[in-house]
Amino acid sequence: MVYVIVFGLVACIVLVALPASRMVVYNTVAYLAFLSVPALRRMVHRLPFRQSEFDTIVSQIHHGRLLPDGTGVASLPPRGARLTQDGKVYVTRRRDGNMLVTFVTWRGRSFNFEGYLRSDEPLGDDALVKDSFINERGFLGYLEIQHPGSSYPASYAGAAEIDPTEVLSVTVEKKIAPHWYFVSYRLD
Repeated sequence: MVYVIVFGLVACIVLVALPASRMVVYNTVAYLAFLSVPALRRMVHRLPFRQSEFDTIVSQIHHGRLLPDGTGVASLPPRGARLTQDGKVYVTRRRDGNMLVTFVTWRGRSFNFEGYLRSDEPLGDDALVKDSFINERGFLGYLEIQHPGSSYPASYAGAAEIDPTEVLSVTVEKKIAPHWYFVSYRLD
C-alpha cells in the first residue's frame, strides 16, 4: 500500500513539474495495469488458427469423448484449453442435424469476440442471413450459434446475466478452409 501512495505522489509531482512527461506517466500506468490484470492481456492477444488441433477437439465431440453440457458448452481438457480464450468450445446443434463448434480465440469488451467455427456441412446461402452491412463488406452472412457469454468474470458487478440457452447471431466473415469459417461478434 505504501508503494502505491509513493508512486501516486511521484506521478503527481512529475505531472505538475514536467508537463511534457505526462504522456510517459500515462503510458507507464496503462502498461502496469495491462501487466497486472489478466483480463486486459487476453483482450489484446489473438490466438492463432490451429486446424489440426481444432479438428481433434471436434472429433472428440463427435465420438463422445468430449461432451458438451446441456447448454452446448464443452470444457476442454488441460492440453486443449490453451486453444481458446476461456478453455471452452460452444456446440450448436441445428434442427437440420448440422453441428457447429465455435472456438473463441479473441475476447474484447463485454460480448465482443472473434473465433473459428467448424460446420459439419458447408454453410450455403440457405444457412446464412444477409443484409446491406454484410453485402457492403463482402462477408458471407449471419449465423445463429450457442452464446459464448461475456468477457467479464461472473463476479464483476457490471456483468450481464446470460441465459445459457440463448443464441447469438454472429458475422461469418470468411471461409478459411473446408468446413472452417472465421466468425466475429462486435457490439461496437
